Amino acid sequence: MKSPARRFTLVMLAISAAFVGALVLLNWCIDPSDRFGNNRLGVYVVADREVKRTEVVRFPHDALYTGNSRMHAIPASRLNGFRFFNGAFPASHAEEMYWFLHHYAQREQLVVIGIDMGAQDLPFVEGDIFRSGDWAGCASQLVNLKTVEYSFKTLFSHWAGKPGHYFADGSSTVADWGNAEKADDPAAGMVRLEESKNITASLLRQVPFRFSFFRKIAETLRERGIPCVVVMPPLHEEIVRHLEALHLQRECQAWVDGVRAIFPNVVNLTTSPDGAAGNFYARDPVHFKAEVGIRFMNEEVVPFALKVVGDHRK
Repeated sequence: MKSPARRFTLVMLAISAAFVGALVLLNWCIDPSDRFGNNRLGVYVVADREVKRTEVVRFPHDALYTGNSRMHAIPASRLNGFRFFNGAFPASHAEEMYWFLHHYAQREQLVVIGIDMGAQDLPFVEGDIFRSGDWAGCASQLVNLKTVEYSFKTLFSHWAGKPGHYFADGSSTVADWGNAEKADDPAAGMVRLEESKNITASLLRQVPFRFSFFRKIAETLRERGIPCVVVMPPLHEEIVRHLEALHLQRECQAWVDGVRAIFPNVVNLTTSPDGAAGNFYARDPVHFKAEVGIRFMNEEVVPFALKVVGDHRK
């Protein structure tokens, strides 16, 4: 006969297991970050990497582009020539782009890669964050109070009729990189601009440049027969002037030549008229406005890419 203490312990264990199990089931079914592909209510949290790894295999597309937040802010549905998937991530870097393309660039007619001036390998290796079978990572998401919070946020946001943060093509639903409804703050913008000046100059001084993951990207796409076009997005004109004042023109050209040696098809817009200050947000001069990205993609990159793809088919 079981003692009262033992019965109480078993009952409490059963209640605890049922409670945890219910939360795990809630997180699995709601899937607030779309990590498991179960989300049907919309994603209302910041989950760029989770969403894009799930939706890139669902969304019918014949081309994709990747890069950092500057490319991420360009809406795929506004681009001509191909049916694009937006595979860019805020704060993305060469290694991360490689692993994303390694897993998800398979039969596309075209891949466009946005590479900022000075970009190269990180001084350390992060590893493949897109690998499948990461059971520990999955478990940590399911048995997690923050995920429970996000699950309820998803439910309430959906019931309130709010739009999710992402379109099916991977693009953000938040207009103009979140700046559309925010007042410009020139003082904060100047701080960001100074930071960007210093970071860009610092990267260009890191000779020899570390391009191992760019080489891996080029090799992977070449083996799969996927044409690739690199776009070097416009720099804010103040950054260009800063680099010139530091006499870093030679380093800039060496970096461009290094990238071009890996990716022969390059559209270099770093010093184009699109770098005019008015094309960037006053409160966030690191990011050009969405319309600027749409314009240079449709007027510069896509026409060049169509020629590249046409030559590849011959």
